[in-house]
Amino acid sequence: MWRLSRWSSGGSVTAAAVSVPQPSCCWLLMLLIIGQTVYAAASIIEPSRLERTAAQPQTIAPSSEHRVQQQQQQRQHQQEFGNASSTTSDYRTAFAAAASTTTTTATTSTAILSSSGEQHALTLARPPRGGRYKRQEEEEEVDRCRLFVEGSPNKNELYSPEYPNLYPKNINCTRVITAPKGQIIRLDFRNSFNIEAKEECKFDFLEIRDGQYGFSQLIGKFCGTDFPPEITSKERYLWLHFHSDDTIEYTGFSAVYEFLDRNRESPSTDLNCTIEKDGFEGFINSTDVPADIREQVIRDKIPLDCIWRIQVKENWKIFLKFLTFQLSKPNDCETNFLDIFPEQTVMPLRVKNFCGSAGESITTESNILHMRFYAEQSAITSSFGILYTAFRDRGSGSCASDEYDCEDATCISQELMCNERDNCKFRWDEEKCNTETNGQSEHVVIIIIVFGLILGGMVITFIVNCIRKIIRDQKIIRRF
Repeated sequence: MWRLSRWSSGGSVTAAAVSVPQPSCCWLLMLLIIGQTVYAAASIIEPSRLERTAAQPQTIAPSSEHRVQQQQQQRQHQQEFGNASSTTSDYRTAFAAAASTTTTTATTSTAILSSSGEQHALTLARPPRGGRYKRQEEEEEVDRCRLFVEGSPNKNELYSPEYPNLYPKNINCTRVITAPKGQIIRLDFRNSFNIEAKEECKFDFLEIRDGQYGFSQLIGKFCGTDFPPEITSKERYLWLHFHSDDTIEYTGFSAVYEFLDRNRESPSTDLNCTIEKDGFEGFINSTDVPADIREQVIRDKIPLDCIWRIQVKENWKIFLKFLTFQLSKPNDCETNFLDIFPEQTVMPLRVKNFCGSAGESITTESNILHMRFYAEQSAITSSFGILYTAFRDRGSGSCASDEYDCEDATCISQELMCNERDNCKFRWDEEKCNTETNGQSEHVVIIIIVFGLILGGMVITFIVNCIRKIIRDQKIIRRF
């Protein structure tokens, strides 16, 4: 580079070539390459890059992308540094900043290196959106329970979730093994059994009940490394529930089951007393129990144990109102009672237990409700009547055109209005109807009274005229 210097000797100006030490072009180019390499490596894992990634996963090859970025930004920086007149200290400052960046991103850059030091493609994908993520969670929950719920039907085997790998944390899986009619189930654990051991199996456990519901007779709650004993059901159902907490996982278990012919000599306790209900409203009565089941209970001297299953529209809820409730053994909660369950019939989720002398209205939070009626021989004459109504939470919105607003932030079907049943909690659906009916009744009574008075007056007038005529005729007869 050349610059002009003014010499004041002799009053003349002389052009002299003065050489100023400057960094070489090769050194500058190397500095730029190092800076761009560090910049490109940092940009690969930059959070904003994840947000800009397309919904579909993209495979980014760091080496090729680095070269493209180096070429583009090298030209940009060459123009900036080539056109500007910078000093040596400026270049040293840039070099120090580049070195600092290299140090801070050294550990980050290893994210794209394998354990052997080789560089691999980095796959980036944008996390799914809220609704999609929720559906994905539900699908994953079903997939995680698949080995337990389905197992191997051909071999009649079932396994802990993700067996033989460690079972997942925070999981609840439930299944019911059902044998053909006239047969029972024998369940045997084989190969391995390893569930987190704790007193009373508080953390992880396998729960087995003799029946098809979560309130059926408890056979056992198992954990630890000791194999459970061979289990044989009394009837054709076994209810199994596997639970794990959020801390430690173990290898779980595997089991095989087979179906056996039940002993014909012992009376069957399999009532299969399940009554289905649906619609916008309906009744649950003790008289719904089929006559043949009552005869079987009396003949075999076994308890009556029936389930009513009510299912209404999706996202709707169920309101129960007792019309009559009379247990033969009130306050004897082991002899006869009514239990209310949501969709799952496990005891921890039981909504309400009725075993006294009165039943109160109750509201469930789901569109499926189970009601269990249990009565031993001494209480088999217990009776009850319940009206159930399907309703929808209105919230801050409004009821649809085919719905009736109960004025308590709930909606019911328009069909239930003025049906002489209190479907709204505060019976607003019948109040207006009763007012109109009473008004009409009063008008009818007034009309009948007026009509009766007129008719009575006419009859009295007719009788009086007849008497007068008779008296007058008699007087005429006497004169002659």
